Amino acid sequence: MTATQRNHLTVSMRTCAEPADFPAISDFLYGLYQPLNRDGNWLQPIWEYAYTHPWFDEQSVQRIGIWEDSGTIVGVTLYELRLGEAFFQIHPAYTHLKSEMLAYAEQHLTGTTDEGKRYLKAYVSDFDTAFEHAVRSRGYEKEPGSHRPMSHLVIPQPFPPIRLPDGFRLKSLADDNDLYKVDRVLWRGFNHPGEPPADGPEGRRKMQFRPNHSTTPLRRRSYSTTRSKGVSVSTGT
Repeated sequence: MTATQRNHLTVSMRTCAEPADFPAISDFLYGLYQPLNRDGNWLQPIWEYAYTHPWFDEQSVQRIGIWEDSGTIVGVTLYELRLGEAFFQIHPAYTHLKSEMLAYAEQHLTGTTDEGKRYLKAYVSDFDTAFEHAVRSRGYEKEPGSHRPMSHLVIPQPFPPIRLPDGFRLKSLADDNDLYKVDRVLWRGFNHPGEPPADGPEGRRKMQFRPNHSTTPLRRRSYSTTRSKGVSVSTGT
């Protein structure tokens, strides 16, 4: 019996037990990280951003699928904000589970169009050509314009001076955490038209309660990573 066969025999699947599983999924993602996101999984901050986002579908959390081997998480199939999208987080020793994870997403994470048609956008890492082939073999097609790019920025030490246009200045949230201002600048930063919704500040308040949120200025060197997520879309009845 091969190692893959043994892994398959000892793996069990369950649904997410909100919110008790949120820290466990975070720890799982921390453990998967490879430099420049070569593992192809979510960075932990993406997950934390998602489940504390005011648009996150909290009513569907129990549809998130978790695969475990002897009580240790080895795979997660989840959505970012709402049903109709699927992202696949997998330990490199358990990649044989991906087809099962995709089938689960097709059964439990589909969205519904205004016309009542079910659909699923399955996001696949650009590094994972084998999974992309498997997804295409199930009838998915790449949807133009639906990539989820990540950028990579090396922060130099020391950080160079920041020159702002006249009339502008940088402020720390530790000095001025006006949620109305925060909401308005982020609303405009994402190119949304007009003024933000009236309940926007409450959503920002929720996001600031996420475990790793800090209003204090960063004082150590940090890195982000770069990845581009390809997207496939399948529409069914």
